[in-house]
Amino acid sequence: MQYQLRLILKPTDYIPALSLITDVSLSLFLTMSLMSSQLRTLAGVTRLVMVLLLFQLRDKFKSNCQHEPGDRAL
Repeated sequence: MQYQLRLILKPTDYIPALSLITDVSLSLFLTMSLMSSQLRTLAGVTRLVMVLLLFQLRDKFKSNCQHEPGDRAL
């Protein structure tokens, strides 16, 4: 008797994880490498822009992803 496990990865599954990893790594890099207050402000603005772009990218993938009625990701 054989069992098969089918795992379907769709863009909506990995885009939030990717945005979280990118956000955390970017914030750690900018916090550790920049010390003056002006540069920290610039880093905060850059981080905010990156996060907004990642959210727009995630929403674009969500709107483009077509789900079949029988498909179900595990």
